[in-house]
Amino acid sequence: MADRLAQDFVRVPTGVLGRMTRLVADLQRRQEAMEAQLREMSEQVSAALLPKVRQLRDQSFEAHLRLTEVQDTLRQLGLLEVGLLFQRYPAAVRTLAREQSKRVRVVLEGTQVAVDKRVLDRIDDALLHLLRNSVDHGIEAPENRRAAGKKEHGTIILRARQIGAEVEIQIEDDGCGVDVQAVRESAKRRGLLPPDQVDELDDEATLQLVFQPGLSTREEVSDLSGRGVGLDVVKQEVEDLGGSVHLATREGHGTTFTLRLPISISLSKLLLVEASGQPWAIPSNQIDGLLRIGPDSIERAGEGLVVISGEGRIPLTDLRALVSNEEGKREEDVAARRMNVVVLSHAGQRLAIRVDRFLKEYEAVQRSTGEFLAGARLIHGALVMEGGRPALVLNVPELLRRFGEGQVRYASRLPRRMEVESRKILIVEDSELTRDMLVHAASRLGLEIYEAVNGREALKTVDSVVPDLVLTDLDMPVMDGFDLIAALRARDETERIPIVVLSTRGSEEDRRRAAEAGADAYLVKTSFTEASLKSVVERFLPETP
Repeated sequence: MADRLAQDFVRVPTGVLGRMTRLVADLQRRQEAMEAQLREMSEQVSAALLPKVRQLRDQSFEAHLRLTEVQDTLRQLGLLEVGLLFQRYPAAVRTLAREQSKRVRVVLEGTQVAVDKRVLDRIDDALLHLLRNSVDHGIEAPENRRAAGKKEHGTIILRARQIGAEVEIQIEDDGCGVDVQAVRESAKRRGLLPPDQVDELDDEATLQLVFQPGLSTREEVSDLSGRGVGLDVVKQEVEDLGGSVHLATREGHGTTFTLRLPISISLSKLLLVEASGQPWAIPSNQIDGLLRIGPDSIERAGEGLVVISGEGRIPLTDLRALVSNEEGKREEDVAARRMNVVVLSHAGQRLAIRVDRFLKEYEAVQRSTGEFLAGARLIHGALVMEGGRPALVLNVPELLRRFGEGQVRYASRLPRRMEVESRKILIVEDSELTRDMLVHAASRLGLEIYEAVNGREALKTVDSVVPDLVLTDLDMPVMDGFDLIAALRARDETERIPIVVLSTRGSEEDRRRAAEAGADAYLVKTSFTEASLKSVVERFLPETP
């Protein structure tokens, strides 16, 4: 009886596990806040109370250990063996092979490696496309394999192995390999790079061009791998999970795609840094090192600067210029003082970014930024720190991509963003995460920003300062957006100021009510982007340069 009960299982929806993980993360933040308070008390209390404080610290440490154990258990609950995903592919590959009169066998390795179910769900289509690619572009027809001295049937190996907190998944075939010269010619025809730059690329760099949209070494379109998900989408999906994809080939012998992915996305290790007075988070697995360097470690290279390290020369840029309207330190100023530098690494590319301060490393649940910032590719997500303050998570692959394409340079090389002298915006939003994101976006436009969490607090703000523009939500406690708009229109000093609604509501009835109350424009959060805010500012604040 006991043995049978030991094998019993219960089904738990992934949504429940996600909610439990977020709750535990909230407890973790509270635990850290309590530990900080206890440290302060230890420095201030009298000698008589010190033993009691020490006892509390011991209890806090014990609670911390138990909380860590709960986190680890929750993480394990969300993991599945990759074999559950892999076992679906051999039959699909055989069917695809028969359609092309080819013979292919699939070998599965490392099926016992456990990975977050959400990661497996996200990469299912990507793996299927890579397998189709191997059948269509890699494995030769039986007669061609015989002519090349190979067995008539081709082999595709799908393997997984755990490397620290990551899983490495490889799709390896023994086919014809990738024709590097054909990739070069295709890149030239499609204008991905100027022809002289394509010719300067080595074979390794040339191969990575296959992940560019629209690149193919074939003129015809294949029903197997030429439609639907492309290699560019595969790369994007993997990088959105914080991973990387790499291609290696030996012409005539085969091709290997290697994916590196986090085992779990429920809890991530993130380094908090500060730039322009705001906290920013960087995934720890994409950090190659932290440096405190002086002028002797910096050199000019072309139009920018590089950091000289034991592993070579690393391009240098300034995070402040990316996240605010500041230009950051000018090159000559930077080269004259010590600085804090984070060395980023992804898919063989490295970049050093200057930050104002290193803060601390967090293990936290990444949260969505909301659909209205979905277009902000430099932002990967958000986390909530101690005290409920949010921090945005940088998208390292996107940052490196932009740097490689010349869109990001050192601070003094970046174009000035729009600057607004003494133009005031009042942001009324009860969600702290959403409000903080709007504040960041408005700060990049040079606006003087005032905040309120509901209509009543907004009216108190207006008592002391009259804004030039109001951006307000509708659903808020105490006083909602409809009542706020009506109250602002009833005041002489705010009767004519522009009021823009930003809400999750999108019905015609809500738009009509807002217009009748006195709103000048209505935006829906699901389609709102930073560009939308800039457009609003340019429309309602015409003096903006």
